[in-house]
Amino acid sequence: MNRIIGLVVIGLVIFVGMSCKSTSTVTQEPVMGQVEKIDFDLSKLDKDGLIGPANGKVSIDYEFCFPKGYDYEKQLQSIDPELKILPETKGRSGCSKTQSLAIGSTHKPNYKEILLRLSELEFVKRIRRVYYE
Repeated sequence: MNRIIGLVVIGLVIFVGMSCKSTSTVTQEPVMGQVEKIDFDLSKLDKDGLIGPANGKVSIDYEFCFPKGYDYEKQLQSIDPELKILPETKGRSGCSKTQSLAIGSTHKPNYKEILLRLSELEFVKRIRRVYYE
């Protein structure tokens, strides 16, 4: 009898514990972005990050300068792991000797959120479209 009561009590404890489990989800802060830092119109891109006529859609490559340093690179790549970091290249953005160049592309899921998050960073001053020749 004591064994049955013990099992019932354990079952109730487990049931109550599971029913009290929080079902709320963690919400992130909304991405506001600073669209004035982005020199191309995000509204012209489709859901896949492509722009242009139906038979000739292309992604947009973009670049920006940022201060050299592992901490900056780590912060950028936590937002977009696909960013290419070029520490010795000026790019069209004209990065100085104390800056590195980052190059990204819009052809990826969540491209808009990624760009807006990058634009929120104080050390990212301007995100320019790259036109390859």
